[in-house]
Amino acid sequence: MSLLCRSVALLACVSSLLAVATSDAQTFVQLSRRLPADANAVIVVNATAMYDSPLGKKENWREKFADAAESSPLMLPPSTERAVLAAELDIASLRPEWESAVMTLSVDPTVQQIAERHHGMVDNIGNIAAVWLPADVCVVKFGPKLFSMLTNANRQEATRWIKEATDAKEDPLSAYLEHSVSYADTAGTQMILAVDLAGALRTDAIRGQVAESKILDPLDEAATAKLFDGLQGVKFGVIVTDKLNGKLQFDFEGDASALAPVAKPLILAIVGSAGAMLDEFSDWKAEAKGTSLSLEGELTPTGLRRIFSLLSIDASVIRGSDPVVAAQTLPVAPPKKTPPQTPEEIAAKASLRYFKAVDKYIEDSKNLNRAGSLTQAAMWLENFARRIDNLSTRNVDPDLVKFGAYVSQTFRYVVDQAYGIEDKLAQADQPEQAVTYQMGYVPTFRTVNWGGYFMRQYAPYYNATYNAQADREQAQKNADATYAMMQEAQKTLAELQKNTETVRKNLTEKFKLTF
Repeated sequence: MSLLCRSVALLACVSSLLAVATSDAQTFVQLSRRLPADANAVIVVNATAMYDSPLGKKENWREKFADAAESSPLMLPPSTERAVLAAELDIASLRPEWESAVMTLSVDPTVQQIAERHHGMVDNIGNIAAVWLPADVCVVKFGPKLFSMLTNANRQEATRWIKEATDAKEDPLSAYLEHSVSYADTAGTQMILAVDLAGALRTDAIRGQVAESKILDPLDEAATAKLFDGLQGVKFGVIVTDKLNGKLQFDFEGDASALAPVAKPLILAIVGSAGAMLDEFSDWKAEAKGTSLSLEGELTPTGLRRIFSLLSIDASVIRGSDPVVAAQTLPVAPPKKTPPQTPEEIAAKASLRYFKAVDKYIEDSKNLNRAGSLTQAAMWLENFARRIDNLSTRNVDPDLVKFGAYVSQTFRYVVDQAYGIEDKLAQADQPEQAVTYQMGYVPTFRTVNWGGYFMRQYAPYYNATYNAQADREQAQKNADATYAMMQEAQKTLAELQKNTETVRKNLTEKFKLTF
């Protein structure tokens, strides 16, 4: 992504890349060619560069995310060095049909170790070592420290994917996605999210949206519709220095500079209508230049987590048993023998990790009512629900698993409330305003000859009276309904937060750990 921030930041990022690179290290573009070519969304993560950034070192991200990978911006193994994630999104709902990931690790677990850890089944697909995990997840080891995975797959689909991924031709992703991925190799961008939108939007729908938009009123309607008809995609990039720097960018086929007068309100309207608003967007700087429309500024950790919650794949399952990982990460003297953990200790550790992940999303949900409307942030709740559903529940306390399901259901209930009221208001606006029509006749300057009598000709006229009072009453009803929905949603989330504290207390007493 074209994230031309401070040159010092770029040099620092490139330096960190060079410091960890090896002669056989694969570029991000090369890694991406292990993914299904029909993906329309990707996420790129240079984990090593993020951990080694000034902010990463200050906040000790490497150890922090190793301890709770499930609550990090992306659920990746603690030993991840580089990763590219992909998905095929339903553009209307932004929900993934399938998700995939490829990554290089600093350790090299076997598929047998991964299977043992997650009760998986070892397989061999086209002479490639693989393991099947619950929920139809296929994990593949392409080479030393090089792993990939595909969700919602059967064996035939996995076989086709592996054949394509190991083909010498290496079918690339779409031109837009591959170009976006390349910025991690050339510009030092540590995290990139890109969605290919070429051909995804109907021309007539674009024209209708442009015609109805008050924001676009000052611009030429036909030219603006043509510009949006050539929308290629959207991407979000993050460069980490001593802070998080983010940039949201819409890329067009044509010149987007005409959007400059309305750049910021237009971007805010787009992300708001998509349910993807962030609090910090209102403080960011907008620009329309060349073929891009962008919004750039300082990103909060909460914003980072929300943006990259678009994909919910749990790639943290690609890890060996803890002793093996520890031994390969720290090649020192053989560790002292410790007694095996009891079932209670294993359950306590797994439950603590699970609760921390769920609690992080609950904490984020407290701030969603700061958006202009709940619908502007509904997508985050939907994404949080999917990520909670995908958390590993192995060895987790059964009652805590039920609580996790309750949390995801609550988030979806609030989302349904938000979109439900939106649909009702749209239906309420469909009927035309109350109108009273009157018809009469007015004289004209023309006359007609009726059998020698010249008479003035009259023309009909129509008069329409709009009931302004009815309009005001309907507007008030809409406002009241929206307010009631917001109050109900806030009440629902408040009840969830109250229940969370009860669960926290019970778990602390049960496992004698601080949850």
